[in-house]
Formats: sequence, structure tokens, C-alpha cells
Amino acid sequence: MYFTTNDDVRIFYEDSAPSGGASDLTLVLIHGWSGSHRAFKHNFEPLANTLESSVSHHNPTIHLPLRTPQKTPPNTFPLPAAFDLRGHGASDKPSHGLHVARLALDLHNLLTHLALPSPPVLLGTSLGSALIWSLLELFPASARAAIFVDQAPLQNVKPDGTWRTQGSKGIFDAASTGFVLGQLVANPSAFHAGTPAACMGRAPTEAEIGFFGAIAGEASVEA
Repeated sequence: MYFTTNDDVRIFYEDSAPSGGASDLTLVLIHGWSGSHRAFKHNFEPLANTLESSVSHHNPTIHLPLRTPQKTPPNTFPLPAAFDLRGHGASDKPSHGLHVARLALDLHNLLTHLALPSPPVLLGTSLGSALIWSLLELFPASARAAIFVDQAPLQNVKPDGTWRTQGSKGIFDAASTGFVLGQLVANPSAFHAGTPAACMGRAPTEAEIGFFGAIAGEASVEA
């Protein structure tokens, strides 16, 4: 399915809410840079099936990092939704709006389009985590709770090039940004194949490298 943002960019999304309308509580899955909604392929359907089948059996307590723990509404459990960031997957690939605040506004546009009866739970991976922080800065009441997965650390480097604090050593200045973009343009397949190894706590399998590499290849990166 698609919706159109307020600057006329078409965004692809999947929503597992019942056909009769939105779920009482939605879990929005937000992928990272060079990913797509397909990064959650092995999570989305099991979540939808498991959570939907739990409706009549549970009324769990959700421990919220943003508010006091509370009960979910009666007879409900979060149902997943996911989307492709602009420039990624099946969404439009414009040459503008490719920064975190605009991506966060796209997310807000999606939540408005879904007309959810209550604020969702947001789960972001990598860049998706940054989107959540930006969204909450712009629209503080947009989420019931937030879950951050593999969020990039603060980039702090001293003028002499040594580390002020331990952090990501991939992109931290103009030179490293240029190097990464050069690698991406020169050999995108090899670049994307290395992404799983950089993100996982173990050596990825060949199947995982192929799966995530194919997803990353769908993204459009403007140098």
C-alpha cells in the first residue's frame, strides 16, 4: 500500500490491522539506512499472527520508557506496521528530503494517514532509532513507547584524531563520509555484503548476507 507525504513523495507501507479498521495498539517497525520494510520479513508475519492470536488470552502490562507503566486496552495487543523510508525499497526516491528530520516527518505523515486510535509503540533499528528521537522532539505525543535497536553511538573525535569516547568508527568526518560514499558507488554489492558483519554480534551466514544485501541494493543513495 502507498500514501503520499505532504511534499508529494509516495511511501510504501504494510499494515496488519484488521480489515475493519486500525488496531487499538500498533507496533511500527522502522528500518535503518539502506534497508526496507523487508528487513522485518522474518518478524512481521509471526508478530501479526502471534499478537493477533493473543488478543483473547492476555491483557499484558507494557513497561513504558516514556510514561508510567499501564495496562493495554482490554482485549488488544500491538499489531505490526512497517514502511520504506523515502529513497529506500518501494518508496519514491527523490533527490530532496534525505535527512533525519524530514524522514521523521514522513513517519508522522504515516501515523496521521493510518488514523490510529491511540499513539503507537515505535521500534527503530539503527537510523530508525534516530527517526524516533527526531519525531519525539517535533511531536512529543506521537508515541506510546519507544524501542531502540542498534542505535549508532555519539560520534566524538578530538582535533588530533583520537577518540574522545568510544563510538562508531565508520563515518565521523568529511573524509570518512567521502570514503564510504566512494566505496558505495564503486562496488555497491561488496559494500552491502559487509553491512551484516558490521551490524551483527557474530559472523553472518551466507543466507543472511544475501538477504540483507538484496534489501540494501534496493535503496538509492545520492552521492
